Amino acid sequence: MTLLLTQQAQADLERSIDYYEHQRAGLGVRFRNRVKNALSYLQENPLLYPSINGVIRRQVLLDFPYSIYYYIDEENKVVLVLSIAHQHRKPPY
Repeated sequence: MTLLLTQQAQADLERSIDYYEHQRAGLGVRFRNRVKNALSYLQENPLLYPSINGVIRRQVLLDFPYSIYYYIDEENKVVLVLSIAHQHRKPPY
């Protein structure tokens, strides 16, 4: 399947990388690599993670309190990442 990130998911990722990099040098890179690995695994195994409302699924990251929310478009063979959200914050969208 093809993996695509929405503009919102891309913005979430960039904002979080910046945040972690300001906390400690190299931590943003570590976060980016963790997300990259998670997205690769998600692309290969999109049905592995649970549905949270019927059509939206959630993959929880290791080592960071973030979840990847996504939708599977089986007809077009696309995994659409909707957001990469901190688990303890309510997103504004």
